[in-house]
Amino acid sequence: NTNVPIYILGSSMFGASLAAKLGLPYAFASHFAPQHLEQATTYYRENFQPSERFSKPYLIAGVNVTAAETTQQAQEEYERVCFNRVKAFAGRGKHLTDEQVEQIIGSYQGQQILDMLKYSAVGTADEVANYLETFQKHAKADELMVSLQSSSHEEVIKNMQLLAQGWQLDPARVAGTPS
Repeated sequence: NTNVPIYILGSSMFGASLAAKLGLPYAFASHFAPQHLEQATTYYRENFQPSERFSKPYLIAGVNVTAAETTQQAQEEYERVCFNRVKAFAGRGKHLTDEQVEQIIGSYQGQQILDMLKYSAVGTADEVANYLETFQKHAKADELMVSLQSSSHEEVIKNMQLLAQGWQLDPARVAGTPS
């Protein structure tokens, strides 16, 4: 018999209703399905049925983070992230030129892909920390699930270190960073 806690991760009303009905913690994937955040989390909280393990709802909300030393650097990195996101989703196995990706970005399809990044903290360590604090209050989340959005592995590591700095954590203790 194991004591592994079970959480429901969802991006729709189904996950919210299942977690509420079973009295389980709910992690909402607003880092890629932001359009349902408010409806799903409100439903979860209002319809939560206490269970043997959980007497009250516990909500985790996903959020994207792109951090850099300066606001301008973060914005430039975020633009690369957006470009790569559209290329990956719209291309799916096809080779797209940069010009084709730019055309798609300007289309309805491209904007739908970019809308998945609606909840994104972009900026310096302090700017990201402020955004996350505001987002957590807005989402009424007990915890955040952070998705680091960067264009390369090296940028992910920098992103993680700056996020740790913004949250006043010891960057040397953050997974994946050199000690």
